[in-house]
Amino acid sequence: MPKPEKISRRPPRGTVALILFCFLYLTFTWTNFWNTNEYSRIFLTRALIEHQTFSIDKIIIHHDTQDKSFFRKNFYSNKAPISSFLAAPVYLAARMTQIYTGLRLSEPMLLYLITSLCLSIPSALFLLLLFKFWSLITLRYPLRRALLIAYALGTITWPYSTMYYGHQLAGMSLFIAFLITFSARELNLDSKTLFKSGFFCGLAFSIEYPTALISFCIFIYAATVGKKLRAALYLILAAFLIGTLWSQLDLIQSVIGPHIQSLINPRKAILIMAVVITASLGLPAISRAPKLLLFFLGCAIPVGVTFYYHWKCFGGPLQFPYYHETYRLFTIAHQRGIAGVSFPGSLHELGGQLSALFQLLISPYRGLFFYSPFLLLGLFGIVKMIRHPGWKQEGWLFLSITAVYFVFLSAFSDWEGGWSMGPRHLVPLLPFLVTAVIFQIGKSVGKIRRILAWILAPTALIAIAFVFIGTVVFPYFPKEFKNPLYDLSWLFLIQGKFAPTIGEICGLKGFARLIPLIVLTGVLMAILLLDLSREAYRRIKGRTIFCLFSVAIAAGFLFLAVLGSQWRTEKLSRYERVLQENQAKRVEAFMKR
Repeated sequence: MPKPEKISRRPPRGTVALILFCFLYLTFTWTNFWNTNEYSRIFLTRALIEHQTFSIDKIIIHHDTQDKSFFRKNFYSNKAPISSFLAAPVYLAARMTQIYTGLRLSEPMLLYLITSLCLSIPSALFLLLLFKFWSLITLRYPLRRALLIAYALGTITWPYSTMYYGHQLAGMSLFIAFLITFSARELNLDSKTLFKSGFFCGLAFSIEYPTALISFCIFIYAATVGKKLRAALYLILAAFLIGTLWSQLDLIQSVIGPHIQSLINPRKAILIMAVVITASLGLPAISRAPKLLLFFLGCAIPVGVTFYYHWKCFGGPLQFPYYHETYRLFTIAHQRGIAGVSFPGSLHELGGQLSALFQLLISPYRGLFFYSPFLLLGLFGIVKMIRHPGWKQEGWLFLSITAVYFVFLSAFSDWEGGWSMGPRHLVPLLPFLVTAVIFQIGKSVGKIRRILAWILAPTALIAIAFVFIGTVVFPYFPKEFKNPLYDLSWLFLIQGKFAPTIGEICGLKGFARLIPLIVLTGVLMAILLLDLSREAYRRIKGRTIFCLFSVAIAAGFLFLAVLGSQWRTEKLSRYERVLQENQAKRVEAFMKR
């Protein structure tokens, strides 16, 4: 059995540096392919710096994007604005460098610089924060380092730490908000803690709107930690009623106005009534737990900036960019239900939502647990947290976040995420699920811990292999590929078609430009295996057998996965094959350089 746990305060800086190099090695600087999701954000950044405006009219003259909104004769980005604002200092520095040195940078290279500084490096630093927090669960240094590698390279954190989407930034902000609240768990929840937690929750919402659901769960958790749950629920109810009231003033006036216009000005009467109702609902709610108001004041900083952006661009603080989409398919999708979210009203619709949920869970198309099977241990870890007297509140938080977000996304019209690798909308969940995995293993002892190490090792290797194959080729999977890791990534990889790399810039050609990344990934996988072997056995012989069998199991599974994928591809209909072939030709054209 493993040796007794020892305190180790040293962070794994070398491991994190290797992971960061994996993030930075792939540049995705294609000249023929401009990903609309990323460039929609960058176009707003360019408009701010080059033209001092929110409108991207002058930018899309030279290169258009389908991810845009239109309002009052102007085009705007259809993304939440804060990620674009965060990129502005980097873009300004790059432009100043170009002006004073004469150095010319292409648009793809500018995107790479912004992604590296605003996303990849913060993602690597976030790993150190995770590692330190996990010491409160277990002091086993090897176990924490192994899970760190599995999280960074064995989940879709890897591709979304190298592409300028908002999901990874939002996920880090949410987990930091949780850590801030957790740090005050043993003390009275003070105003500063609530304010800082609220700020990061608001920041996450301002980067990715759907994360408001996770922010809500964290607010309930903060209220539970501060023993103000009833007051929090009353505050939320009052805020909902007040918000509904003020958003429907025109409707109320159209209903009541004709009946009172002979007595009083309807507009003034309804405004006075709204103010009175707001005071009668809001003041008692605030008086019950005045400290909880600090959470919303923290949220108000980034959310206020976002609502100001909405007001300037779309005429109102609650006029989200999605309401003004120009791309017809997006417009139709976001008109369903509430901003694209609709829950089943019939058995047929229920079947569609359950199918979406299944595909988000385990399908080769967009399944989270298909890409990262070791995360299934996190579900058992959440149950273990709930049953643990010292972690019960955190367990319920993790369960609520996971359940609410999965159900929400299965009801979302764009649950597939367009051209994307894996379930990109679920990226904010990953730090919470990986923490549950380490809780499941770290709080286990004896034979159970050894068995869990045996499960984790091969599944983590499989996950890293899957994510590697998808990331190094073209991590923007067209929706027509139902098994994209095989039908697109694997077939392109064996043909020598993969993404641009730092090695290519340094002069490496052909398959050689991928060798440094293969070696580096292999080194990190070896570290993961050696660390997990220490969790299972003390003697060298036992560790050697553990490593060899884990590699053999993972290799056997990958071989069977290739055979199974080939069989599934052969069973496709002629229509599905034609669609995939056409999309494969498009992707191949995009990748030419």
